[in-house]
Amino acid sequence: MEKEYRILPKIKNLAELGGIEEISLFFPDPQRLAAIKIDQILVNCQRQTVVVRLKGAADLDQKLLEALASKFSALLKVECQVEALVEATRSQEPVPKQTTESLADAVKKDFPAVFAWFTDPPLTLEQETNRLTFHVNSPLAVDYIRPREKQLLACLQQIEGKCYQLCYEIEEDPADYLVPLDYPYEPELLIPESPPKPAPQKVDAVLLGRKIKEVPVLLKDLPEAEEEVIVSGEVLKAEVRTLKSGRNLLIFDLTDDTDSITVKAFATTKQDPSAEVQKGMELRVKGNLQYDEYAKEIVLIARSIQLDP
Repeated sequence: MEKEYRILPKIKNLAELGGIEEISLFFPDPQRLAAIKIDQILVNCQRQTVVVRLKGAADLDQKLLEALASKFSALLKVECQVEALVEATRSQEPVPKQTTESLADAVKKDFPAVFAWFTDPPLTLEQETNRLTFHVNSPLAVDYIRPREKQLLACLQQIEGKCYQLCYEIEEDPADYLVPLDYPYEPELLIPESPPKPAPQKVDAVLLGRKIKEVPVLLKDLPEAEEEVIVSGEVLKAEVRTLKSGRNLLIFDLTDDTDSITVKAFATTKQDPSAEVQKGMELRVKGNLQYDEYAKEIVLIARSIQLDP
C-alpha cells in the first residue's frame, strides 16, 4: 500500500515561487503564468516522486506540462509530475456527505485513539480516484497511524465496499512534516538538576497543544491498550533531545505517587515545551499511549501539556 503526504503550500501563485525564473523564461505568456496556482503537492514516499497539482492550467498542452514537470524536477531534485486540475462541473457528482460521515464515524468507533489525532474535517474523499485523506494535527500522528493502516482500510472498505488510497494532510508548515522523525537522536541537551527558578506562570497555562478540560486518571489505572488518556503529576526529571530536523524532543518522567510514566513531546512550529518543563513542576498531560520500540516500554506521546491547576 502506497503512502502519500499532501502539502498545501502557503505560496500558491506559481509566479511567486523561489527559483521559478527559469520556468518564466520558457513560458509563452508571463501573465498566463501568474494566473496559475498550486492547489496541492503530493509526495509519494515509496516511489520517491512528487506530483504538483495546478489550478487554472487545464488549457495547457501536454508538452508544456511536461516542460513544467522537468523544471520542477530540477528545482526539487526529485522526479516530479504536473497535473492540471479540471474545474468541477455540474455533471460531476460530489461525494455524498453521508459517505464521509460514515467513514469518520467508523474510525471514531473502532479506532478512537486514531480519531483523536484528526482535525476538522477529519477526512475527505476524492470520488474518482478513491483517494482518502486523513486530516491530522501533527507529523507524529502519521507515525502513530501507519502501523494501523491495514486494519483501518480493511474496516473502511466494509462501509462502501471500496479500496481506498490513503493520504495524509497535516496542519503544520510543510518544512516540519517533510522531515521524518529520526532515531537515534542527535547529541542531547540535559536540563540541569537545579535550574534557575522559572518566572511565575499562570495556573493551568498551556505549554503545548490546547487547554485540557478533562479530569485526569491515576497512573496506576492506565489501560494497557494504546488509547488517548489524560494524566497529571510531578516531573521527576526532564531532558531535551535535538533531532536532525532541528526540532526539539522533550522527554520527562511523570509521577502521581501511584505510578510513573515517561512522556515524550515534540516541539511544533508555534510551541516548544522543552524550554518550560522542569523538575518539580506539576503538569497535566493529554496524549496517546504507545509502545516505544527503542525504550521497550509503553510511553505517553503528549499532544497537550499544561500546568496542573
